[in-house]
Amino acid sequence: MADHEISRENREVFRATNLTRLQAKHHRVLEMTLEGLSTIEIARQLGKNRVTIQNIIRSPAGQQELARRRQERAAKIDEVSLVKEANARTELENASSKAARTQVKFLDADDEKIAQKAAMDILDRTGFARVERKELVSAHVILDETALERLLTANQSCFPNEPIQARPLEGT
Repeated sequence: MADHEISRENREVFRATNLTRLQAKHHRVLEMTLEGLSTIEIARQLGKNRVTIQNIIRSPAGQQELARRRQERAAKIDEVSLVKEANARTELENASSKAARTQVKFLDADDEKIAQKAAMDILDRTGFARVERKELVSAHVILDETALERLLTANQSCFPNEPIQARPLEGT
């Protein structure tokens, strides 16, 4: 081979260095690069020189195309993430509705403790302050007649099924 003749491989290296337009084989190199293959692996798979592969990747056209494809992939990943997030949110909303319906069904349970627990859970989850039920067996309070009338009226309007038992004190 004469000195002025350039080997086929060297011509490819020269052309890759000065790429302004990408050909189909260049796009394949860039795709393999985005898949994470090294220049040596790409060269081996395509039967090309490692320097040729590096020149394709480093060329302005190659860099521009890689940047465009990376941006495109990132946008797709963002879109997929948003769709997955929306699907998860919908699934949780459906599950919470089902859980709420189940909790409401427990309100009608025959067992008073289950019904009370369901009621307290519902109130807790909807932001109401917890109220502990304390039963007052008896209390001795001295009231004048007017205060007693007010108490009985208020009790009747708030608790119509739970009347207060009031009696005058002995010896007054």
